[in-house]
Amino acid sequence: MQDMEDRGATMLTDATVGDIADGILRDTLRGDGYKEVTVHSGLDHDGDPALFIDAVLEKDVPAVRGEIINSALASLREALLERDEGRFPYLRLVHPDDVSAAEVKDSGPHGRPRRSHG
Repeated sequence: MQDMEDRGATMLTDATVGDIADGILRDTLRGDGYKEVTVHSGLDHDGDPALFIDAVLEKDVPAVRGEIINSALASLREALLERDEGRFPYLRLVHPDDVSAAEVKDSGPHGRPRRSHG
């Protein structure tokens, strides 16, 4: 893995990336229930520096079409590259009303809480 500084890339702060992403997501996801963005830096599955960007949506919004998500990611990547940010942005849409894996594990049929055995 080659260090980002060796390639001349800038590493923007999470707050700066959040500001950039918020502007792009507000425009791209207009009408699709966009609420806010959260950003955190980390390493991807290959151990390379990356940006993890969550576009948080309002409750009870329908699924966002794939071409809209792809457009948002392309615009975000382009804006970051224009600012010499070399880390790849991983964009995820977060639906507050989605059931998490932990909630599924802790509930039984018909959404009722599981009873402990013993």
